[in-house]
Amino acid sequence: MQSAVAAVPNKNEYHKLIERGGKVVIDFNASWCSACKTMRPVLDKLSKEHDDVVFLSVDIDQATDIAADEDIRSMPTFKFIKNGKVVDEVVGANKHNLESTMDSFTS
Repeated sequence: MQSAVAAVPNKNEYHKLIERGGKVVIDFNASWCSACKTMRPVLDKLSKEHDDVVFLSVDIDQATDIAADEDIRSMPTFKFIKNGKVVDEVVGANKHNLESTMDSFTS
C-alpha cells in the first residue's frame, strides 16, 4: 500500500489543505535529516491506519516560507491541527511520543 502522506508543493496549497478543516498532521522534515528518515516509516504506518486524517510532508529546504511561518526550529517536527488550529506538536525522532500523540489526537 502506498503512503498517504502528501508532499506540500507551495504555501498556497499548504493553506488550502489546512483550511479545509478536519484533522491534519504535518511532518516538517529535510532530505538531509537522518532522524526525519528514521521517522518516515512510522508516519507512513500511521497514515495508513488513520484514513480520517490528512497527512502532509513539508521539506523545510523546499518550503522555507512555510517553515518560517510555522517557526520550525528542529526536525523532525510534527504538528497536529484540528479545524485549522494547532492542537499539539511532537519535536524529534521519538516513535513513542508520535504514536501516543496520534492516539490522543484521533480519540
